Amino acid sequence: MITRKIMVDAMEYNFQVDGTTWQVDFSKSQTKVKDIRQLALLKENSTFFCTGFF
Repeated sequence: MITRKIMVDAMEYNFQVDGTTWQVDFSKSQTKVKDIRQLALLKENSTFFCTGFF
């Protein structure tokens, strides 16, 4: 088994390669939704964030 490390932007992914089989493990997300209104931040425009003109 061979271990490969691939970096994309600031993320690092560790792959285990065994022949033609590749496996990657992702860390468990610590993000929790406490109020259903938090999901609106993913789908709708918000005044909490700027539009990205820097």
